[in-house]
Amino acid sequence: MTQKYRFSILMLDLVWVVLAFFFAYALRYHRLDFGRESEVSFRIFYSIIGSALMIWALLSLSRSLDGFHGGWQFSAIVSRLTIGIFYLMVFLFALGFATRHYYSRLLFLYLPFLLLAGFILIRCGVRLVILSRARAGGGRRAVILDRKSTR
Repeated sequence: MTQKYRFSILMLDLVWVVLAFFFAYALRYHRLDFGRESEVSFRIFYSIIGSALMIWALLSLSRSLDGFHGGWQFSAIVSRLTIGIFYLMVFLFALGFATRHYYSRLLFLYLPFLLLAGFILIRCGVRLVILSRARAGGGRRAVILDRKSTR
């Protein structure tokens, strides 16, 4: 069951990475017309979005960024996500530098804040689902009997 939640969190994270790029683009360029040709087309971000998806999947799997490792402590989750987003942004900056592509610095300023907010909401939502299932009787109950008796 935990694997199912981990996979769900990873898939939601990857969808949120794409949406965060859309929102950062919209905030930076003050519009939502992604398909039209303009001063900066959204198409130039396709390669960096693909790279961000691969990097985040690797980071999430290697660094246990899903929130299950070590318990559900909000501060621990936020700190792990912040470090993961920092690594992601360093990789994206390095990729932009290596490919000599122009990417808006303002867009990359909005992006980590959007990512952090979305990732936290995803984990809080999954936690609420888990807690609601446990309260509704979806959890398994067990009785542990100890055969040793002290007399």
